[in-house]
Amino acid sequence: MRPKVLLRTTLMAFLVASVCSSQIDERCPSTARDRGPKLLSNLNSLKDTARSEGYRGRLLFRLTVTETGGVRDPVVTYPAQLTDSANIKGEILKLRFCPAVRYSRHTEVEIKFDIQLK
Repeated sequence: MRPKVLLRTTLMAFLVASVCSSQIDERCPSTARDRGPKLLSNLNSLKDTARSEGYRGRLLFRLTVTETGGVRDPVVTYPAQLTDSANIKGEILKLRFCPAVRYSRHTEVEIKFDIQLK
């Protein structure tokens, strides 16, 4: 590999790594101790969306918190009427977390929520 190409590739790798690490919220603690994810945003908009769809009661869902504190793969497990709701899943995807830490590194984890809507 030519030196210029190697240098350019190395610089791009450092740039991408610094951008990825800066996506974690500044309120999150360092990675010194193992811990689970911590919810940073509130659930009010999710609750309001469920209410606007005419639902009152218990809302159960699970999601995967990514290494950067984002959300992926939301699945509404209860009630059946909201399992295919794009609005509910959209609100779940907006949630932000401090990512879980395992062995001093950020890691993905799946978590479950049980919310009571009144």
